[in-house]
Amino acid sequence: MFNYALVKSLRKEKRLNQSQLAELCGVHPVTVSNWERGQKQPEGNNLQALATALGVTTDYLMGREEIKKDAPDGQKTAEGVHIIASNNR
Repeated sequence: MFNYALVKSLRKEKRLNQSQLAELCGVHPVTVSNWERGQKQPEGNNLQALATALGVTTDYLMGREEIKKDAPDGQKTAEGVHIIASNNR
């Protein structure tokens, strides 16, 4: 299950405001606010972009990993495949 409270905590740890995080993720700032309040849950590419921006894995955001693992240049999926984040939209 997506841990919405963790998003705000990690964002503050990175010293980002919601607008900055939104820009990094390629979404509107209201979307980030909705994620942090548990109103919406990021999926697919948005979840990937959020994890990359916050420097963690998607599994960590989804509560499937208890240990925070940095993922500065991409994400590791549950299968261990390394995916490089793309800016192509």
